[in-house]
Amino acid sequence: MASTGLTENAASFFGMNVKTITITDANLPEFMPGAEKVRLKVVYEETTNRIVGAQLLSKADVTQARLIRYPFVFKMK
Repeated sequence: MASTGLTENAASFFGMNVKTITITDANLPEFMPGAEKVRLKVVYEETTNRIVGAQLLSKADVTQARLIRYPFVFKMK
């Protein structure tokens, strides 16, 4: 697990109005041996869409991995 910035609970504790988005993908293409799920949770302010924190969870060591194998866009509303 890795974390940066504020978690959802910490942001709420400080009175911030936050929302989250969770993205789940694999560290390798799913058909390859050793593929593991990787979950990324992004915490952002609802009014400004400013990212205030993120957490990453995976069984695999993804410290040097290219997690984003393809470009994607997510809508934070």
